[in-house]
Amino acid sequence: KYRYIYYGEDKNLKDYYLKIYSSLKIIKTNFVFFCDQDDFINFSCLKNKENFLIHNNDYSAAKGFLYNFEGYKNTFFLREKTYPKEIKNKKFLLSRFINNLHFRSYYCLHRKKNLFKIFKIIIKNKTADARTAEFIMDVSTLLLGQIYLINECSLLRWMGNKYNTHPIRIGYKTRAKWFFGRIFKNDQLINNIILLNKNLKLSVFSFKLIIFIFDI
Repeated sequence: KYRYIYYGEDKNLKDYYLKIYSSLKIIKTNFVFFCDQDDFINFSCLKNKENFLIHNNDYSAAKGFLYNFEGYKNTFFLREKTYPKEIKNKKFLLSRFINNLHFRSYYCLHRKKNLFKIFKIIIKNKTADARTAEFIMDVSTLLLGQIYLINECSLLRWMGNKYNTHPIRIGYKTRAKWFFGRIFKNDQLINNIILLNKNLKLSVFSFKLIIFIFDI
């Protein structure tokens, strides 16, 4: 019933993003949800998110609550909520954009057509670091529609450390250094993001100024 495609190990993050983009060309469903190897999905919640998006076209994605867990021998402990700053959904586009620059979209249920546009930008701009790819994905998801927050546990995540250095910190150790190193001078990238929604009446400079004031 299912088709599995194995791409092999990632050579680098640029290679990883290209695999996702290639996969989105093949996937036939209308929605996509990312699942890492240490995640446990609540499929009932996932179905509820799908049903909501089917009937609400002005929403680009739907998310639930995420919780971390850890194990000690044969006992598992539920820990803190992940990404505790939940989405402040706003119908007005500019207000939604400004009020949710802390928003992380990875664990949303996404519309496949939106993800395809997002990863096309990631590939076009030869994005090779996790922080920039995350930024493109998060901001673009906000611009493409409202975000639905369902009051259920969506997923459990293992909170152990699997990295010597977390990918988000490779290249630039602080978000401010990343912003001026990767985003501030990259007008082409900003323009690509702005064009996702022509109702966002912002210049490239205004867009960067908002990111600096409300995020950095």
